[in-house]
Amino acid sequence: MSRRRPLKLAILLPAVRHPTIRGGGHLNTLRFAELMARHRPVELVSYAVREEGVAYLEDCEARLVEEGFTLLLTWGPDVAGHVARFHRRLPLVYYQQSMDWGFDLPADVPVISMSRYMLGHAQRTWPASPQLYLPQVLPASCRDRGLERDVDVLWASRKQPAYLRDVLLPRLEPHCRVERLERFVPREELHELFNRSRVYLYAFAPMRAPAVAGGWRLMEGVSTQNLEAMACGCTVVSDLRGGHCDFIEPEVHGHRLMSHSPEWDVEQVLRAVRRHPEPGQRAYAARLVEDYGEARFHQRAAAAADFLERFFAFARRHPPAPAAFGLPRPISPLEERWQRWRGTVHRLLRRRRR
Repeated sequence: MSRRRPLKLAILLPAVRHPTIRGGGHLNTLRFAELMARHRPVELVSYAVREEGVAYLEDCEARLVEEGFTLLLTWGPDVAGHVARFHRRLPLVYYQQSMDWGFDLPADVPVISMSRYMLGHAQRTWPASPQLYLPQVLPASCRDRGLERDVDVLWASRKQPAYLRDVLLPRLEPHCRVERLERFVPREELHELFNRSRVYLYAFAPMRAPAVAGGWRLMEGVSTQNLEAMACGCTVVSDLRGGHCDFIEPEVHGHRLMSHSPEWDVEQVLRAVRRHPEPGQRAYAARLVEDYGEARFHQRAAAAADFLERFFAFARRHPPAPAAFGLPRPISPLEERWQRWRGTVHRLLRRRRR
């Protein structure tokens, strides 16, 4: 039996402190590294920008191999290149924060997903890869503080479809107090606004993303704002694209947005304002704080670290054999587009024959 080696993680990022790389996914990765370091050694490694005090991949690659590090990959556009470069040289783990980058993963590369929705996406996309679930951790400022709720409807412009700004909000404003956030708001200030608001409106706007398979990002993998709003005691009225359905249960915990008609959306939002807090809402907020809190993360992280050590010890002795499962081969993005085009042509031809 191959000896089990202690897990040591090298987390690859384009940069660690560079001001141009400060998105939500980057901050999530830094927070993940900070928390995971309480369980196993963690080192941040940059590969696009040299930074003082940060290991640079070209300089430390030989050391990482010699010391038996496991590489954690997370930056979607660059994952395929890293897999091609390091697979079979070092153990690899993919930390999945977003979707549809169009790359394949070998069956000996585990996937850590940040949402339950992405667990299902990973199973469909890489059906033979081992999977783990390590969601984000709510910050300490994200709690229901019992403040007076002087805002009826809160809306933040980032990632939002024009329908909310141009159609729904003007119809709501004559009937309730609406606050529009069209500027960057620090996270702590946003959490205070969540605590002062009855309803939070959110919908993910499909966006052009040339690096993503198909050229469009249609689903949101992780629904950070909805989770934080609900933990702060807001009623969330949202679409159910992707990770939003991890914790929104329509008409029980939150409400579906953009269904039937704008008039129905107005009815749903105003009803949520009048009924706040809804039955069971405070208990559910407390449950979210517990399930997405640090203590729960550390339980999951300890189990994940143990699993990775056991899996890589096994994988060193046994090559993957996914063909034995009889699973269908995942189709490539190009094949998927071809099938959609062919289906459209067939439908048009059938109409013409009629």
